[in-house]
Amino acid sequence: LAFFKACTSPAVGVVIDTFNWVVGGGTFEQLASIPGTKVAALRLSDTEQLPTIADASVKMRQLPGTSGIIDNVRMVATLSKSGFDGPITSFAHSSNFSGMTRDSIVAKSQDSLDNVLAGAGLPTFTRRPEMIVESTGPISEDIGLEA
Repeated sequence: LAFFKACTSPAVGVVIDTFNWVVGGGTFEQLASIPGTKVAALRLSDTEQLPTIADASVKMRQLPGTSGIIDNVRMVATLSKSGFDGPITSFAHSSNFSGMTRDSIVAKSQDSLDNVLAGAGLPTFTRRPEMIVESTGPISEDIGLEA
């Protein structure tokens, strides 16, 4: 955090990964000290057990809210209070989705994000794969623009 705080360039931001933050020993007080405008993105994960740094593996990443070991709701709420309004994504390992269709993966990921955002008091808009209309021609025609 010292390096990040010392950098005054408006072009520099940080991507916060909740799995790495918690495994690395980051605190909510440290998180709250980061201006939300300096956070470029937020990646949310959960895990069944909190590993040491030496034992941590990307395969331990689960969808947010799976076990509640990582308090993603509090992390989102903390950053929101600091002014963060950037992109938020679930960041689970692909092994969590074995045998699932693409639509099922999207729906499950959307549900986990909706639950975290709602828990943090933020609005959500669920956009299921079945809500997406297949294009029948050039996009300009689909949205009513003349070519």
